[in-house]
Amino acid sequence: MDLNSVRKAIDKIDSQIKPLFIERMNCAKRVAEVKAQNHDEVFVLAREQEIIAQSSVGVKPEIQAEYIEFLRNLFSISRHYQYGLLKDVQQEVIGAALAKSGCKASKNHTMVEIAFTCFSKPDNFTNICNIVALGNIPIKKLESENIAGHQQVKMLLEGNIQNAGLRQVITQIAKESSNFEIKGLK
Repeated sequence: MDLNSVRKAIDKIDSQIKPLFIERMNCAKRVAEVKAQNHDEVFVLAREQEIIAQSSVGVKPEIQAEYIEFLRNLFSISRHYQYGLLKDVQQEVIGAALAKSGCKASKNHTMVEIAFTCFSKPDNFTNICNIVALGNIPIKKLESENIAGHQQVKMLLEGNIQNAGLRQVITQIAKESSNFEIKGLK
């Protein structure tokens, strides 16, 4: 098989993935609606781990890590979409973080400094960076330190806390990490 034939096969597969992705995101929207009604959490780690364990059975060892990362990214994208739909959750998370920090949201700031903890496994930190990238939010400054098996992270994100995309990113990070804080608005 030559390179052009392989590329045509990949193009065919990609065209089949697109409608499945759209269908999956439509289901994610319905999940968000139900979770909003029931006040359930979007991020349920145990369920995702169970799906990964079941789905990765039978995947060749040489591509199993890549398949698992594909699933993790797909789940994160789905959750990102759901957090964007859940305005009440955004308000609750950001309102609590602002109240705890003593910061007052205004239209004048252009940066939001946050801090949080995530497990040191590379996929956890990578997921957080992917969340920020998915929201198209520039990271102006990033500090990370491994302390006792956990990554202590500080990020300075460009944008105003009133911005919908930034609210979505902050909500997802807050819900998928621990010790989340808004350290300041600059």
